[in-house]
Amino acid sequence: MEKTNNNKCHHFLEQICDELAEDINSPLCQEMQEHLNHCEKCCTSLESMRITVKLFKQIYNQKVPSDVDKKLWEKLGLDKH
Repeated sequence: MEKTNNNKCHHFLEQICDELAEDINSPLCQEMQEHLNHCEKCCTSLESMRITVKLFKQIYNQKVPSDVDKKLWEKLGLDKH
């Protein structure tokens, strides 16, 4: 079953290639793109990672209230450094 090209996946592939210091037109990135064009499972996994990264970035910037932070560290039985 051939998978249609997905712009979100292509954009995310570009980001991966940038992280790998690869040109989007390099053989490695082209091979990855070709695989994603035909593998729905990998494209779904890639999209899932994209969403996870996006959510993490949103959560990462959130401030935890100090009382919640304190209770969490106490509940875990750990000392906050």
